[in-house]
Amino acid sequence: MSGMNKAERLEEMKRLYIQRAFSDIELAERLGADRTLIYRDRIELTAHYPIEKDDKGRYHIPRTKLISEIKVNLHEALTLYLAARKTSRQTRFHHPHAANALEKLAATLRQPMTEKLLKAADKVLKQEKDPERIKILETLAQAWVEQKKVRIEYQPLGMDGLTRHTVSVYLIEPSIWSDSVYAVALSDFNDKIVTFNIERIKTAVLSGEAFELPADFDEQLLLKYAWGIWVGDKEPITVKLRFNKEAARRVKESIWHSLETVTDTEDGGCLWCAEVAEWREMLPWVRGWGADCEVLEPEKLRAEVIQHVRDLATQYKVMASEIRPYSYLWAKADKKDESKVHRLVYHLIDVGQVALAMWNKAIDIESKRQFCQWLNCVEETAGRTLAFLISLHDLGKASPAFQIKVKSMIGEI
Repeated sequence: MSGMNKAERLEEMKRLYIQRAFSDIELAERLGADRTLIYRDRIELTAHYPIEKDDKGRYHIPRTKLISEIKVNLHEALTLYLAARKTSRQTRFHHPHAANALEKLAATLRQPMTEKLLKAADKVLKQEKDPERIKILETLAQAWVEQKKVRIEYQPLGMDGLTRHTVSVYLIEPSIWSDSVYAVALSDFNDKIVTFNIERIKTAVLSGEAFELPADFDEQLLLKYAWGIWVGDKEPITVKLRFNKEAARRVKESIWHSLETVTDTEDGGCLWCAEVAEWREMLPWVRGWGADCEVLEPEKLRAEVIQHVRDLATQYKVMASEIRPYSYLWAKADKKDESKVHRLVYHLIDVGQVALAMWNKAIDIESKRQFCQWLNCVEETAGRTLAFLISLHDLGKASPAFQIKVKSMIGEI
């Protein structure tokens, strides 16, 4: 060790300080150097690294305050560059920590990657400032690394009010399908592992109470059936989709779920199948394929997509709304004037009213008596029954042939 130059000695001291604490005497013995020299080197290192003194008078670099420096080759650099670029594009507010990380990473990469990341860092710093959000992120990160419980106020999606939890953060994980970041934590509120969207956490305060990560906690197992980040306590559901020929190639270019199976079909398309924890999390992805994808299972997901298609058709006026379809059937209002039409439901009511009026005024008493005796009911009931039966003769106007004829007269088709 005594043959080290200064640069090598400083690098070795930094490595040792990260491993454990040393006094100047212990480090001098370890490196075969003079204690005074080690003291001067330690002071110099302190200007660049968070060297702290413990209760026994020894010095170390806390791992929680330092991310180790890395040296990477070209192909490793590209992997880090792509991840950093994605992070920078998904950062929508002023985030100094993200910008600093991009700048530090840029220093270890090569051109043109370095230049691109530096520009990305500048863009992040020009975003709108949101200091409260930065504070929440800092608190959650500290709670996760130091295993301290944190009190949060959370606003669930679709709710105006806040829910309050004291949570033990087991995992901070990005969403695969969006730019959201989630805290997977055990909540003291219901003693269950809950997935919290960090965007919806309104306040976060360290409680000071420590927690221990369960020895059997396995995030791979926890997220095994998750489409993105949602986990559930129910049995996973089989989702089966059919993609047409145009979409099949794109489907097979990516791995969408770790448990997926893709089977080719005779028409050039494919069947995609996977077990997922919560099918609702898949809705935006499924809708994004449009008519290139058909949901086969589960029935609830299929029904949800069908309703979405109906809503789109109504919104863009592609077809008439399916609400109260009977009200869009037509009938003639005047036999002498072909241009006069009205709704079939109104026509049936009108015919019934006319028949009831005839029963009350035009039909003789003996005929009414015989009809009542035949129906075994009182006069009022017999009259309404007759009116109903007479109105039914116009149900034939609901036939497609009649509707096409009438609608062509009014210019609806």
